[in-house]
Order: sequence, then structure tokens, then C-alpha cells
Amino acid sequence: MGTRLDMLKMPFLARDGAAPAQAPAKPARAVAKSQGAIGRKVKLLAALLVALLAVDAAIVVYDAQHATFNTLYVAAVGKIRMLSQRLAKAAQQASQGNREAFKQLRESRDEFSALINLLAGGGISAGVELPATPERVRPQLAALEREWHKTERNATLVIREEPNLVALGAAVRAINDNNPALLEIADEVAAVSVQSGASVRQNAIAGQLVMLTQRMAKNANAMLAGDVVDPEVAFLLGKDSNTFRDLLQGLLQGNEALRIARVSDAELRGKLGELETGFKDYQVAVSRILGNMQRLVNAKRATRDMFNDSETLLGAAEQLASGYDQLVTERKLNFIAMALVSLIALALLFLIGKAWISDSRRRAEQSEQQNRANQDAIMRLLDDIGNLASGDLTVRAKVTEHITGAIADSINYTIDELRRLVAGVTKAAAHVSSATHEAQTVSSELLHAAQRQATEIQGTGQAVTQMAQSMNQVSANANDSAKVAETSLSAANKGAQAVQNAIRGMNDIREQIQETSKRIKRLGESSQEIGEIVQLISDITEQTNVLALNAAIQAASAG
Repeated sequence: MGTRLDMLKMPFLARDGAAPAQAPAKPARAVAKSQGAIGRKVKLLAALLVALLAVDAAIVVYDAQHATFNTLYVAAVGKIRMLSQRLAKAAQQASQGNREAFKQLRESRDEFSALINLLAGGGISAGVELPATPERVRPQLAALEREWHKTERNATLVIREEPNLVALGAAVRAINDNNPALLEIADEVAAVSVQSGASVRQNAIAGQLVMLTQRMAKNANAMLAGDVVDPEVAFLLGKDSNTFRDLLQGLLQGNEALRIARVSDAELRGKLGELETGFKDYQVAVSRILGNMQRLVNAKRATRDMFNDSETLLGAAEQLASGYDQLVTERKLNFIAMALVSLIALALLFLIGKAWISDSRRRAEQSEQQNRANQDAIMRLLDDIGNLASGDLTVRAKVTEHITGAIADSINYTIDELRRLVAGVTKAAAHVSSATHEAQTVSSELLHAAQRQATEIQGTGQAVTQMAQSMNQVSANANDSAKVAETSLSAANKGAQAVQNAIRGMNDIREQIQETSKRIKRLGESSQEIGEIVQLISDITEQTNVLALNAAIQAASAG
């Protein structure tokens, strides 16, 4: 039955799949043609939209990249402006012998030079490959480079004089450190000179030493701290140092050329000796300053030039920053282009949406018309096959050109198959009736055979019962045998225990015998030693007897 139903389904499906080919294709072709035209239009608009979005994205990337470049350019120029002022300040401090200022000057010069090279030739900045400065800003960069070359030369000159300038600074600090003590001693010399009753000339010279001590310190600091070295100050420093030395020696030793008489007062000479000792370090520092005067003059001139050029350098940097700011106008053009592309893209998007909505409305109308036609065709098909539900297999559905045509054809085919199926079922029912009669006959024969088997099974059951009784008897005998075996096992266990006890007793006797043997062995060894002692006593006795006999013989000979 199931096989016949499967056979029925297969033709139905086959006819159902073939039915649409019989329906008219004109409306479907018209709809497909309309949909194809709309689809091509939408695809074209979508392609244009994608292209415009790609252009817009490219503009955004280009603008972002150049915005990054401009930011890095401006940041570099900002550092350059800061370094232009730091260089002038560091150079001034370095010319005064400040070691840390030299470090700052060197770092600022190197960083300034690196930034100029970066802007001129491009390179890595903040992890970004920065291109060289655009051509439209090249004139401002060239002007900055010219100003920088002058400042760089002066900075290099100052840095090259670092050892000498540091030494000069140390010399001035030594003068400042020694000056209070030297001035105090000079004041004491002047006071003692007056108290000791020295001459007016000697008192005047003592006062002049106090004045020279103060003026030398002032001139040394003025030379190091000034923007330029005043030749008159340098000359005066050397002259004061020599005058101080000559006056001091004149007071100690006398000097006819200077009309200075030798001091004779012991206390005053002691103070002059202290002043001479303190002036030695002072004079060394002054000599060091005067010995490096030309280097100091060059460094001071370079420092002054750097200070004067710092404003020009700063102005060139600001001009370069203005040039980079002008590059922002290109970004405005990028924004305009991006806005235009975005507007066109929005217009295309609007057209795509409009076409899509129109197509959706058109398809909805066509679908509604098609649904009404299909509903009418379905109602006609239902009218044609209405009697099929009551079992009338003579019904024939009308095949039309609508969508129900294929269904009607399949239904007609199904009705034909049902008629053939009913005929087959009737024939099969006759075969089943005949087979049932034959099965009844076979069942009667099987019943008689079953009764005979039941009788035989009953006899077999009695025999099995007797065998069971015999097996019960055998089981009882086996239980008795098991009890006897348990008794024998208990006796065997007791015998084994007795044997173990006997073995332990024999082991104890063996140990005692071994101990007794050891004692007998030791006793034999002791007996042997006693025999040796007895033998020794016998030998001694024999020797005693021999000695007694010899004594008797000698006594007899003497008597």
C-alpha cells in the first residue's frame, strides 16, 4: 500500500514541476523585463555611489595625512623658537664658566640642527615618516637656515672654549672665595700700621692695599659677567695685581724706586706675611684670567652675537611658522571637495531609494493583480473537484492557462492513479480472503501437533522431578562430607600447631647445646693454661733443686 502511494506522489510532483511551462509567459516576461531595467539602474547608481565614497575616503585620508604633517611641521618650528631663546641664555651662562650651561648649550645646538635637517630633508618624527618641507615654504626655511648657520658657528665657538671658560669661572670663584679673608688681613695691616707708629707713606700704602683688594675682585667679576670684555678693565686688573705685589714687597723688603721704607715692626711684618701668603692664590687666579684673555674676548663676542641674533632667528622661525600655517588653505579645498562629493553621494543615495521605492510599489501592484487572478483560478478549480470529496473518481478538473493549470493536470493524473489503486485494492482483498482460509487450515493442524507435544512435555516433567529428588539426596550427602572434612581440617591444624611447638623446643635445645659447647671450649682453654703454669712451676722447682745441690757442693768444698 505504501509503495503504491509513493508511486502516486512521484508523478504528481513531476507534473507539478512541469505545469508552469504550460502557463502563458507573457506577463512574467514583462515583469522580469521591468525588474531587470530597474535593477540595472539601481546597480549603476550603487556603483557610482561606491566610487564617490571611495573618492571621499581618499580625500579624508589625504587630508588627515597632511594635517598630521602640518602639525609636525608646526611642532618642530615651535621647538625651534623655544631653542632660539634657550641658546642665547645658555651661551651667556656658559661664558661665565657654568658647566651645566655648556651641556644645555650643546644639547640645544644639536637639537636645533636636527630639527633644521628634518624640515629640510624629511625623516621620522613622532613615529611618522615626515616629508621634506613643501616648495612654497622653502624660502622661509632657507632664511631660517642662513640665520641658524651664524648662530651655530657662535655656539660651536663657545662650546670649544668650554675648558678655558670653566677654568676662568673657577678662577673668579677662587678670587671671590679668597677676597673676604684677604680684605680682612689688609684691613688688619692698615690698622696695625697706624698703631705701630709707621710713617705716613707706609700707612698710605697699607690703605692702598685695602683698596686694591676690593677693586681687583670687582674687576674680575665684571670681566666674567659682562656681555663684552672691556680692555680698560682687563688692563686695570693686571695693573692692580702688579701694584699690589710691588707695594707688598716694598713694605716687606723696602723699595727705593717707590720710596717705600722697609717695615721694622714685628707685628706688622707678621700681618704682611699673612697678606703675602693669601695673595699668592689670589695672584694665580688673576694670572689665569689674564692669560686666557683672548679666548674670553672671543667667547664673549660670540655670546653677544648669539644674543643679538636670537631675535632675528626667532623672527625667521615665526616667518616659517606662518608659511606652514598657509598650508592650511589646501585643507579648505579638501573640505570643499569632500563636501561636494558627499552631496553628490547623498543625491545618488536619494535616487537609489526613490528607484527602489517605485519598484517596490510596482511589484506590489503586480503581485496584487496576480493574487486576484490566482484566487479566481483556485475557486474554479475547487468547483471542478468538489465531488471528489464524496468519492466520485469520475471527476475531471479543467486545465487552464492560469497557475492552477498545472495543479488541475496533476489532480487529474492523481484521480486516474486512484482508480487504478482501488482496482488493485479490490483484487488484493480477494487474495487476502483466500490466504486467510488457508491459514485457518494450517492453524488446526498446528493445534493437534501442540496437544501431542504437551503430552510428551508432561512425561518429561515427571522424569525431571525424579531427577530433582535424586539431586537433593546427593546434596545432603555432600553436606555430611563437608562436615567430616571440617573436622579433619581442625585436627590437622592442631597437629600443625603441635609440630610448630616441637620445632621451637628443638631450636631452644640447640641453642643451649651451642652455649654449653662454647663453655666447654673455654674450660679446655683454661685447663691448657693451668697445665702450662704447672709445667712452669715444675721447671722452677727443678732449677731450685739444682741450685740447692750446687750450694751443698760448694758448702762441702768450703767445709
